[in-house]
Amino acid sequence: MTIYRKILPAMRVRPTELKAKELDTDVLILNNCIRNPWESYHVVDVFNTTEHEIQYALSLNCIGKRPGERVLVYDFWNERFLGVCDREVLLTIPPYASVVLAIRSDEGRPQLVSVSRHVLQGAYEITNMKWEKETLSGEVNVVANAECKLRFYVPAGYLLKTTKDISVNQENGLAELTVIRPESGNVQWKLEF
Repeated sequence: MTIYRKILPAMRVRPTELKAKELDTDVLILNNCIRNPWESYHVVDVFNTTEHEIQYALSLNCIGKRPGERVLVYDFWNERFLGVCDREVLLTIPPYASVVLAIRSDEGRPQLVSVSRHVLQGAYEITNMKWEKETLSGEVNVVANAECKLRFYVPAGYLLKTTKDISVNQENGLAELTVIRPESGNVQWKLEF
C-alpha cells in the first residue's frame, strides 16, 4: 500500500529511455523531465534487470548535463540525499530493484530536493514555489492525516531560521519539513534564511 500511495495519482508523463534497448543489458534507465513555472528537473529510474547486486555509474550527460555542471541528487525509495554531483552518480542496486533519483541543478542557494508524497518528488504535490529575499516559500498539496516530508538542500553560508510554526530537522546540509494536516488540500510553507 505504501508504494501505491506514492505512485498515485498517475500523471500524464511519458518517460524517455536514455539508452537504446539492448538484449544483453543489465540496466534499464528511464528519464522523466519535469517542467513547471518554478523549476525544471529530472526523475530518473535506474532498474537492475539481473538477479545479482550491481554497481552502476549513471553519467549525468545522459540527461543532458554538461561535464562539471553541479546537480543535487536524492534517492526516493531509500530516502537519502546522495549529495552534490558533477559527472556521475555511483549506485549500488540490489537484484531486480529500482533506484528512483530526483536530479536538480544546483542553484547555489537553498532549494527543494525531494518530496515524500509522490514518486515524481514535487511534480504533483508542489503547486507553487519561489525564492525571494532569502526566503523559499510555496504550497504543497497534502492528503488528510498523511505525513508529507519536504526536503531542502541548504548549502554552506546559509542558516535556516526556525520558528515555532514549523518543525524542521536539519542534518548534513539537508533540511526536512514535515507537514501533516487533518484535511486534504494545499498548505503554504515558508523557510527563511
